[in-house]
Amino acid sequence: MDSEKDKVTVKAILKRLTNGSNGFNIEQLRFSSAGFSKRYFFGILQKDEVPQKEFNRLINMSPDEMISEIQKKYLGCINSLILLCHTTSDKTPAQEESIVRMILYLASIYGDFAFNTIVFMQHLQRITDELNRREDVLYNLLVQSPLSNWVSFMFCRTHTDIFPIELKRDKRIFLTDEFMDKVQLLCQKKAIESHLSFDNIRTVYSNCCYNFKSDKEGEYDTLPAKKEIDCIMRKYIIEHFSDLLTYLYYKDDRYDRYDSGPIRYGITFPFNVLWDTWSDFITEAQNMGFVFQDTAKLNELGSLYDQCKNGVDSVQFDLKALDKE
Repeated sequence: MDSEKDKVTVKAILKRLTNGSNGFNIEQLRFSSAGFSKRYFFGILQKDEVPQKEFNRLINMSPDEMISEIQKKYLGCINSLILLCHTTSDKTPAQEESIVRMILYLASIYGDFAFNTIVFMQHLQRITDELNRREDVLYNLLVQSPLSNWVSFMFCRTHTDIFPIELKRDKRIFLTDEFMDKVQLLCQKKAIESHLSFDNIRTVYSNCCYNFKSDKEGEYDTLPAKKEIDCIMRKYIIEHFSDLLTYLYYKDDRYDRYDSGPIRYGITFPFNVLWDTWSDFITEAQNMGFVFQDTAKLNELGSLYDQCKNGVDSVQFDLKALDKE
């Protein structure tokens, strides 16, 4: 928040919404940034505020009806819907499921999205009292929901500590590492199947790699989920190689002011981490039955690839065939 006055105003807004004597402690609401929090809560003072009655009507609809209604009437009121998902009182299990579904849908269309993980898990807890079913319930909702960067980034091993370990009397961590791996695999499949741009697919894969990040190099590389995610990404790059060629290497502008001679080039992520050598890439492509058309460009990229895999980010390289792209 920009000032103490802003904090007081926001607290007053929350107090009015929640009918609480003290409102919320703003600092506990784990949002991605203070600026986002300010836009988020001040948004309810605008004309796009959704009444609680309308919100209740939405969460009593069927899933398809709810999504359709949001698309028709509420795309300009997303902040207000997100706020109501945060502050609404306890609902029936079916209504809580609708709220979680709404959160996942709003995350897919919002872009710069943040949601309090504790509140999210409280909604999930109220859907079912069966500990062993909660991961199944959440996973099924994720399967049915559009892909979002929030899910891809947040639901990973590295973030299990920011999801609630204790909800009332429930002391079990029910978002396990195995569940997070399963979600990452789902996200990678959805990114490919949704025909997203290469940059977006690469972002999802980057989040997947973050999920398996460890102090010990390669510690998680043999896990079935990690191996399948890598396989999906390798297959995608090979099958779309001609379209992706210019995305697979880059000009390193950091050295322009200091180096003379050939420009420095490097290999981009994730191309640079999926194969140990250029020969491995060629062998896998051939095993898939892929036939490369332009051998001059292929050989030049291969030479650059192997030089960069020797432990450097970029090398001086005189592009010839690739420069014609």
